[in-house]
Amino acid sequence: DNNNNNNKNKNNNNNINQNSNNNNQNQNEGIKLSDLVSSEDFSFDSFQPIFCRPAPTLLKPTKDEFIWLNPDEDKDLLWDYSIGSDTEILLQARKILQFALQRKLSNEETTQLSNIIRTYDNIIFHIGLTPDKLSDLVTFNSDIAIDALTMLHKSSNHISEYLNVLTRTQMSLQSMEVVSKLTSAIQLPGSFLKSYINNCIQSCNNVEDSYTQKRLVRLVSVFLQSLIKNSIVDPKEVEVEVQSFCIEHTRIKEASTLFRLLKNEGSSY
Repeated sequence: DNNNNNNKNKNNNNNINQNSNNNNQNQNEGIKLSDLVSSEDFSFDSFQPIFCRPAPTLLKPTKDEFIWLNPDEDKDLLWDYSIGSDTEILLQARKILQFALQRKLSNEETTQLSNIIRTYDNIIFHIGLTPDKLSDLVTFNSDIAIDALTMLHKSSNHISEYLNVLTRTQMSLQSMEVVSKLTSAIQLPGSFLKSYINNCIQSCNNVEDSYTQKRLVRLVSVFLQSLIKNSIVDPKEVEVEVQSFCIEHTRIKEASTLFRLLKNEGSSY
């Protein structure tokens, strides 16, 4: 009897242990890893060890280094009351220039625009006077064109772009007046003068109307005489072209006078 009782007790204990093991297993299966470890203590991205880095040491300054200044002085700001005045003058000059490209300016407008061009350096580039507009300015307002080209010669190296326009456009009394006055104001390149003279001669030869041609020949002859007498053009450089021009129009008095002047200048060399 005692043996039977002991066996029963052992079986009961085994059943209890088995049930508790099953319960523990079920509980463990319901627990997740994220529940055991918080997000602050554990990261799924990486495991980066923390290295102890000592603070960098300061380098001793040398005499060759720049000295950093922290001025404590209070600076009083000075207001420039002239700011904006140039803009108003610029707009005014642009407006007058647009009129100058379309019609003859009044005396007041001419004086006003000339003073602005002579006073402010490089203003030609800011008022819209490009090389392709120079021919219109020469036609309607040659005095303004002379001032503009003179200032371009003094303040920049872009005058050659504007002078080339005169060698490509149709010769006129206004353009000869501009070139003639420029020769007394600045020193024009010899290559430009030669090209311009060739353009004048070619323009005379291309005119079909007899009356207009004679008029242009007289103007060109007087213009060339002025250049040669004032030693602005070397007769040797244009001798061939000018002689051919004079011989072709020998019946015109001014052309004959130019031919004799050219011969006299050539004999003096």
